[in-house]
Amino acid sequence: MIRFAGRLFLFAFLISLIACGGHSYEKRVFDIVLNNEGMLRNDAENFQSDSKEITIRGINDITRLKNGFIRYECGNEGILTSSFQYGFYYSPDDVPSGYGAPWTGGVELTEEEDGVSWSWKEINGDNKYYTKKICDNFYYYSASN
Repeated sequence: MIRFAGRLFLFAFLISLIACGGHSYEKRVFDIVLNNEGMLRNDAENFQSDSKEITIRGINDITRLKNGFIRYECGNEGILTSSFQYGFYYSPDDVPSGYGAPWTGGVELTEEEDGVSWSWKEINGDNKYYTKKICDNFYYYSASN
């Protein structure tokens, strides 16, 4: 009986970690941006095609997109058609965008009730995208497909 209770506790603990995982990704990204905002803003606003990439712990990849958007990938999990990725992006016009995830291609977003986040869900599929304002010009994103 003790073994069963121990396994049940372990199972419940693991489920709670998985359920809370999205918030820890979001917090991690918010911390990266807010702790390095000056450097990130300077890099984004003064970008030159031959400039050196910035190096900040927690940022795995930087992609400079059309119209001045810059995507900072902070993590990803899964493979191919079952993956999740998260990070943040710089929006030069300070508007939320579907360009955070590379596969979204700039989808149309729906504003959430909180007024600081937006989302998109594929109608006949399981692709999802979420973005939330961190500070002026910087937005968190998470995407799953």
